[in-house]
Amino acid sequence: MDALKSLMYAGLGLAKQTETQVKESFDSLVAKGKRADDEGRNLVGDFFKTIENGKGTLQDKVNPFLEQAEELIKKYKK
Repeated sequence: MDALKSLMYAGLGLAKQTETQVKESFDSLVAKGKRADDEGRNLVGDFFKTIENGKGTLQDKVNPFLEQAEELIKKYKK
């Protein structure tokens, strides 16, 4: 009978330990997911800011080439 009691207590202790470990793992995964979500949001936001900031610079560099191309097209159409 004592062996059966000990076995039951060991089972309860194992269940409690497993519950605690699962809860800790779950909480850790939730925290990692939130961080990844925040980092992803920041990464995407930074990407679009970089594109928006660089768009004007790129247009400034491309416009002279476009103007030259238009002049060449006009020249060859004549």
